[in-house]
Amino acid sequence: MKNELEIKKDYETENGIIGLIRVFEVNSHIRLNWKSTHWENTSTVQIRVIGNQTKTTIAIHQEKLLDAEQRAEMKAYWNKIMKEIGTELLRYR
Repeated sequence: MKNELEIKKDYETENGIIGLIRVFEVNSHIRLNWKSTHWENTSTVQIRVIGNQTKTTIAIHQEKLLDAEQRAEMKAYWNKIMKEIGTELLRYR
Protein backbone atom coordinates (compact mmCIF):
# COMPACT_ATOMS: atom_id res chain seq x y z
CA MET A 1 0.00 0.00 0.00
CA LYS A 2 1.14 3.51 -0.66
CA ASN A 3 0.25 4.75 2.82
CA GLU A 4 -0.20 3.49 6.37
CA LEU A 5 -3.40 1.86 7.62
CA GLU A 6 -5.33 4.29 9.81
CA ILE A 7 -9.00 4.28 10.79
CA LYS A 8 -11.12 6.77 8.79
CA LYS A 9 -8.29 7.28 6.32
CA ASP A 10 -8.45 6.73 2.57
CA TYR A 11 -6.00 4.28 1.09
CA GLU A 12 -4.74 3.33 -2.35
CA THR A 13 -2.82 0.19 -3.22
CA GLU A 14 -0.06 -0.05 -5.80
CA ASN A 15 -2.48 -1.80 -8.18
CA GLY A 16 -5.11 0.94 -7.90
CA ILE A 17 -7.57 -0.39 -5.32
CA ILE A 18 -9.00 2.55 -3.36
CA GLY A 19 -11.14 2.77 -0.26
CA LEU A 20 -11.51 3.85 3.34
CA ILE A 21 -10.31 1.97 6.43
CA ARG A 22 -13.39 1.64 8.64
CA VAL A 23 -12.15 -0.61 11.47
CA PHE A 24 -8.64 -1.78 12.32
CA GLU A 25 -8.05 -3.94 15.39
CA VAL A 26 -4.43 -5.12 15.69
CA ASN A 27 -4.12 -8.93 15.74
CA SER A 28 -7.85 -9.26 15.12
CA HIS A 29 -9.49 -7.77 12.05
CA ILE A 30 -9.78 -5.02 9.51
CA ARG A 31 -12.90 -3.73 7.74
CA LEU A 32 -12.61 -1.45 4.75
CA ASN A 33 -14.31 -0.13 1.66
CA TRP A 34 -12.88 -1.58 -1.56
CA LYS A 35 -13.17 -0.21 -5.09
CA SER A 36 -11.31 -1.78 -7.97
CA THR A 37 -10.15 0.46 -10.82
CA HIS A 38 -12.59 -1.12 -13.28
CA TRP A 39 -15.63 -1.13 -10.94
CA GLU A 40 -18.37 1.45 -10.66
CA ASN A 41 -19.39 0.18 -7.20
CA THR A 42 -17.64 0.00 -3.85
CA SER A 43 -17.72 -3.20 -1.78
CA THR A 44 -16.90 -3.87 1.86
CA VAL A 45 -14.15 -6.30 2.89
CA GLN A 46 -13.58 -7.71 6.34
CA ILE A 47 -10.52 -9.83 7.12
CA ARG A 48 -10.22 -11.60 10.47
CA VAL A 49 -7.36 -13.57 11.98
CA ILE A 50 -8.65 -16.17 14.43
CA GLY A 51 -6.15 -18.35 16.20
CA ASN A 52 -5.14 -20.41 19.17
CA GLN A 53 -1.91 -22.09 20.23
CA THR A 54 -1.91 -24.61 17.36
CA LYS A 55 -3.97 -23.21 14.46
CA THR A 56 -4.87 -19.96 12.76
CA THR A 57 -7.79 -19.20 10.47
CA ILE A 58 -7.85 -16.23 8.11
CA ALA A 59 -11.47 -15.37 7.30
CA ILE A 60 -12.26 -13.04 4.39
CA HIS A 61 -15.77 -11.73 3.85
CA GLN A 62 -16.62 -9.38 0.99
CA GLU A 63 -20.09 -7.91 0.61
CA LYS A 64 -21.91 -5.47 -1.67
CA LEU A 65 -20.64 -7.13 -4.83
CA LEU A 66 -22.85 -6.42 -7.84
CA ASP A 67 -23.28 -9.83 -9.40
CA ALA A 68 -21.98 -13.35 -9.95
CA GLU A 69 -19.19 -12.02 -12.17
CA GLN A 70 -17.78 -9.81 -9.41
CA ARG A 71 -18.17 -12.63 -6.87
CA ALA A 72 -16.20 -14.98 -9.16
CA GLU A 73 -13.54 -12.30 -9.75
CA MET A 74 -13.07 -11.73 -6.03
CA LYS A 75 -13.14 -15.44 -5.18
CA ALA A 76 -10.27 -15.99 -7.64
CA TYR A 77 -8.44 -12.94 -6.25
CA TRP A 78 -8.70 -14.03 -2.61
CA ASN A 79 -7.80 -17.64 -3.47
CA LYS A 80 -4.63 -16.33 -5.13
CA ILE A 81 -3.82 -14.21 -2.07
CA MET A 82 -4.36 -17.15 0.30
CA LYS A 83 -2.09 -19.32 -1.86
CA GLU A 84 0.61 -16.64 -1.68
CA ILE A 85 0.23 -16.45 2.12
CA GLY A 86 0.54 -20.25 2.33
CA THR A 87 3.66 -20.20 0.18
CA GLU A 88 5.24 -17.55 2.39
CA LEU A 89 4.39 -19.47 5.57
CA LEU A 90 6.06 -22.59 4.20
CA ARG A 91 9.31 -20.65 4.01
CA TYR A 92 9.31 -20.44 7.83
CA ARG A 93 8.82 -24.14 8.58
